[in-house]
Amino acid sequence: MNLNINDQNYLSNVLVPFLNQLVFLTKKRLDYKDWRNILELKTQGWHYSTEGAELIMALAMRMNNNRLSSNVNSLSTYPGVDNIVLDQKIEELLSRSSNLEVHPDGKIFIKSEQVYVKGRGNVEINVYDNEGLLLYSFENLEMTAAFFNQSKHIIRYRVNSGKPLIINNKEYFFKRSISP
Repeated sequence: MNLNINDQNYLSNVLVPFLNQLVFLTKKRLDYKDWRNILELKTQGWHYSTEGAELIMALAMRMNNNRLSSNVNSLSTYPGVDNIVLDQKIEELLSRSSNLEVHPDGKIFIKSEQVYVKGRGNVEINVYDNEGLLLYSFENLEMTAAFFNQSKHIIRYRVNSGKPLIINNKEYFFKRSISP
């Protein structure tokens, strides 16, 4: 069976807490730990850095059948580093503050690369009235556009420009959701 979940918030806030309650009796315990570390590295934006990307690749390479004793030569996947040192490098990277910085306008800045994230994918959108009262919150641009029967390009323009969308003489203001 395969379970495909693409929503990183759901993975972090629902699935991981559920799986953390389980007791794994096989090597899957180690695979789960590595998968959870990969998720956390990505959540903190370390996959954008060379160091983080290499650690994620090393974790992925030691998972599943690569843990088998018959594959002992593949167990040390981080160049010249054994698994204990690899785990220490992961702990050290995860103990740092996030590699991402959310600016007041909702843009996401990658600290290690000194650039903004392009194509942010699913960005939560909050909709306010002209007095600043939150009216709606949507998981992504597409859902917002569908609700207002507009194209996502129009909604994106309104988000970026700060100009209201006027429907039936009512103004709607769109802003990216800013996570702490």
